[in-house]
Amino acid sequence: MRITLTFLFIIIINAANAQLKFEELKQKISTYETVQEFDSLITSKYMKDMNALLVYYEFKRPVDSGYQQNRITIDDYIKINFISKNGKLMFGWISKFDSNNKKIKHTEEIKPAENKIKAYIKIHNSLYNSELTEKDLKTQILAEYVVGFGCGYSGNYISEESSKMMKYVKRKDISNLHDWLTAFSPELQTLGAIGLMQLGEINETQSQIIKGLKTRNTTISNCMGCTYSNDTEFKKLIKIYSE
Repeated sequence: MRITLTFLFIIIINAANAQLKFEELKQKISTYETVQEFDSLITSKYMKDMNALLVYYEFKRPVDSGYQQNRITIDDYIKINFISKNGKLMFGWISKFDSNNKKIKHTEEIKPAENKIKAYIKIHNSLYNSELTEKDLKTQILAEYVVGFGCGYSGNYISEESSKMMKYVKRKDISNLHDWLTAFSPELQTLGAIGLMQLGEINETQSQIIKGLKTRNTTISNCMGCTYSNDTEFKKLIKIYSE
C-alpha cells in the first residue's frame, strides 16, 4: 500500500507541476508581440529551466493575404498555435495536448484579440466567398489534420480526413469538397482540391482557387509510408494524389 500511495503522490505532484508550467508559460507569452520572441523562446534558458526536452516549430507557413500560420510543440504536451503578419503576432492559442490520444485537452487565448480575429475571418471569407465563423477558425487552427493515404509500416493506414475525402469522392459530394477547398486549414484545402481534381468536376471558381493555392504552395502535414512530414509542399501532394 505504501508503494501505491507514493506512486499516486508522484503522479499528483507531476500533474501539479505540468499545470504550473502551463500557466507560467501562458503568462510569459501573453506579453509577446513578435514572431522573433517566439523564435527565441525555443532555445531560451526559460525552456531549459522548465526541463523541456523537445521544443520546436512544427511549421511556420504562409497562408493568405500576407499572414503566416505557426505551431510550436513543447514535449508533446503543450502546443502554441498562432497567426502572424509581417513578423507581428496577430492572435493565437496555447493548449494542453494529450499525445496518446492526439487530442487537445484545454485551450486558452494567448491574449485577447477579438478585432484581429474578426478581421482575419472577414479577409478569408471575402477571398473565398465563404461563411466561416470564429468557431471554424479555432477548430481548424488547433486541429492535427494529416493528408495521408498509405501510411504506417504496412502502408494501409489512411488518415481520418483523407478517409472522409475518399467518401466524398465516392458519393460525388462536390459541396463538402468545395467547403474544404475554402477552409482555413491548408490540409483541408489540399484534400478538397485533390477530391475535386479526382472527380474531374471543377468549376471556374474552384479552378481559380486551386491556381491560387499552387501559387501560395504552402507546406502541408502529411504521411507517406512510415514518414510523417510537415514540410511537403501543396503542389507536390496535388501531383501525387490527383493525377
